[in-house]
Amino acid sequence: MKLYIKILMLCGCLIGIHLNTKAHYVTFCGEYVPIEQEDVSKKLMNVIKNWIRTVGGYELRQRANKYFHIFDYYLAAYGVPRDFKYLAVIESLLKHDAHSHAGAHGFWQIMPGTAKDYKLNITPGYDEREDLNKSTDAAARILRDYYKIVYNLTKTRSWILTAASYNNGPGNIK
Repeated sequence: MKLYIKILMLCGCLIGIHLNTKAHYVTFCGEYVPIEQEDVSKKLMNVIKNWIRTVGGYELRQRANKYFHIFDYYLAAYGVPRDFKYLAVIESLLKHDAHSHAGAHGFWQIMPGTAKDYKLNITPGYDEREDLNKSTDAAARILRDYYKIVYNLTKTRSWILTAASYNNGPGNIK
C-alpha cells in the first residue's frame, strides 16, 4: 500500500486525483474512489504505470499551462467539476491532433457521431474536434448531459460514473 500511495502522489497532479495521505483515500470530483476494491485499484495502478512510461513531463506541463485555464472556463460554464480537465490529459496528452483507432479525435477524443450531435464540423481537411475552444465547449456540454443521463439511469448523482460514461457511453453504465 505504501508504494501505491507514493505512486499516486507522484502522478496525482497529472491524472486529476486528490489524495489524503493521512487517511489513505482518493477522490475525483469530490467523490470517494473505492481503491480498497481490487478491480478499482488494479485499473488505477495500470493507468498510473502507463503514465509513468509514456508521459513526457516537461512537454505535458507546458501544454497544461497553455490549455487548463480554457478548460476550466468551459467546464465551469456548464457546471462540470474542474477535475474533468484531466480527462483531456488522459484522452490525448493535450494534443489537438490525437486520434484513436475507433475514430475519436482531438483534445477530448470525441467520436464523429457525437461531434455531429454537438454541432462540431468535420470535413476533409478541417475538423473542429481539433479546435481548442469549440471542442472544449462540446466536451463540457457532453459531460453535463451525460451526468443527467447517468442520473436518470442509475438514480445516482455521480461524476465518477459520468467519467466512465464518457468512454463507454452513458447507456453502458450500470
